[in-house]
Amino acid sequence: PENLGPAVAINIVALNVARAVGPVIGAFIVSRFGIAAAFGLNSLSFLVFAVSLLVIKTRASGIKTIGLKIRIMDTARSLKTRPQIGVLFVVGTCASMAIDPVTTLTPGFATEVFHRSDTVVGWLVGSFGLGAVTAGIWISRLPIASYALLSKRMVLLNLSLLVFGFSSSFYLSVIAL
Repeated sequence: PENLGPAVAINIVALNVARAVGPVIGAFIVSRFGIAAAFGLNSLSFLVFAVSLLVIKTRASGIKTIGLKIRIMDTARSLKTRPQIGVLFVVGTCASMAIDPVTTLTPGFATEVFHRSDTVVGWLVGSFGLGAVTAGIWISRLPIASYALLSKRMVLLNLSLLVFGFSSSFYLSVIAL
């Protein structure tokens, strides 16, 4: 249990590295070679992982797989004995829904607010991913946070999104993200 927070943070960092690096690489590829090349290279990246999974040889672990009903019941018992996990799940779900517009609305910001090419989206989304990676690394080094500290972090996230949403300065928006 004492490693749960850092483990989750490290997992989030791994996912957000792709969010930080991928859009920047994608913007570069689109600007140099076009959209079709970007989609083609993206599909090849998935193919690499698919082939890797086929090549990996695993040993039988001796662990029996359990059915969905048993897993749901086990999860319900965990939530009953540790309700803070449920709170974190709800907060994480809400935060994920709140940050989704960053990726869906940045094309409009790039072209209509900042009057730049649509490839600037890669830099905006990449800076958001870099912020998420930085926060994830920072949080992984801390003990499990209290609800008060979690609330402060959520307020900071909201304030940064407000700065981004109301800013007409490209560089201030990159910093906010």
